[in-house]
Amino acid sequence: MNPISAGKTILPSNLGLPYKQPRLAHMAVRLKGNLWSKIRFPLAIATVLSSTWGPGLKASLTVSPAKIFVVLSAVFVLGWLFFERNKRIAFPRVFTWYVIFVLIHTAITYGFFYRNEISFDFISVATRADGAMLIDEGMGIKIVRLVLFVLFGYALSSVISNRKDILSLAVAYVFGFLVVILTGGHVTEGSSGLRYAGGFLDPNAFAFSAVNTFFLGFLLLISTSVNRFFRTVGYLAIMVALFALFRSGSRGGLVGLVAGITFLIIYIPNINKRLVLIYCFFGMIVVMFAATGFKPLEMILERMSGSRLEMDQGSGREDLWMSYSNKLKDYFIVGTGHGRSLDVIQSEGGRIGTTHNDYLGNLVQYGIVGFALFLYGLGALWRRLRRISQQYLLTAAVIKAWFIAWLVQASVLDTLSTRDAWIVLAVTAAAGKVLSNSHISVQGYGHWRSKNEKHLTR
Repeated sequence: MNPISAGKTILPSNLGLPYKQPRLAHMAVRLKGNLWSKIRFPLAIATVLSSTWGPGLKASLTVSPAKIFVVLSAVFVLGWLFFERNKRIAFPRVFTWYVIFVLIHTAITYGFFYRNEISFDFISVATRADGAMLIDEGMGIKIVRLVLFVLFGYALSSVISNRKDILSLAVAYVFGFLVVILTGGHVTEGSSGLRYAGGFLDPNAFAFSAVNTFFLGFLLLISTSVNRFFRTVGYLAIMVALFALFRSGSRGGLVGLVAGITFLIIYIPNINKRLVLIYCFFGMIVVMFAATGFKPLEMILERMSGSRLEMDQGSGREDLWMSYSNKLKDYFIVGTGHGRSLDVIQSEGGRIGTTHNDYLGNLVQYGIVGFALFLYGLGALWRRLRRISQQYLLTAAVIKAWFIAWLVQASVLDTLSTRDAWIVLAVTAAAGKVLSNSHISVQGYGHWRSKNEKHLTR
């Protein structure tokens, strides 16, 4: 019978020909998926390792370290988008709503109203009174960076499966920060003297990385599931982080660190001997600073003094925030759009279009809806952390303290435009999911508990 007259589809198999293309295509997809499953976490490790490397290291290295993270994160995100079979979303749903709202808001802003302003050029470089260097970039670069960092955060949180993965990422971040310290990085001279700016040309960003290194080092320190070498790395990370924080002269970083440590002291019952060791190291760092000619402790105390705060008003932040509050009606409802804070006020205190406050920044750029979703999303992340199993009491305490330190720094810095903030968010979201009671009962990750955590939960 003629297959056409019978209404059948003509296939090579109906004509007696071999038909292997679907099977070959399926095998190719499986091969790519298997390859991706093998390289995805090493790629995540390499990306986190390079996350603190920026243009400030150019003077020390022959290649631009800033491009290493960009290339690795782009490859990581593309691999996750196209080859990850099970794209687990670790972030709470309401935080994802916030992200979707921001992306849609940005698409509408620049797709319909400011299309002609999209460019991919570096416009200018300015030096603030405190010595930090600010690079004013084209809006196209800012939008691409926003999308890349968001997808990187979601991809990173998706590949974290257990506590061992979190510790591995902590080791990578710490070693990456040690590279910044060993290679020198940018040093700037402000009104308070020499300040280390690390790889990002900004002492405040350098201090943010130092605070992250402190808590990740502490996470390694409390874990007995890693060997002595990595616990030693944890000790080293804490000392280096304190040194870097004081050398940056950042008041926001210091306040964030104090807030996180205070939470640890209150939250952990029967304060563990290792926490006492942390303060011993803190004292050692202070003694070391006092014995050197750098006098970083003197610099930070001078910057924290009441007379200095009254004189510079938080490096101009008070005047800046007052200017934004006086023009609340200009952005309260719909916002100005991503990267358009300068539309509300002109440059204040030598800054180029920044709010120096993530909460105010969300209100200015995305209006009351974006601001409310941001706060609601942060609350959902905190509730997720509270669900971490009691089996991981110390791990949960350190991650919560790390998250609190970021929340405090976000009140005086623009952190959401940095790589580090999305690492904090990704690890926080993943930890709240993979270390929860419900996930452990299904996946059976209880064997990663440290001996200290087992002791505290008996």
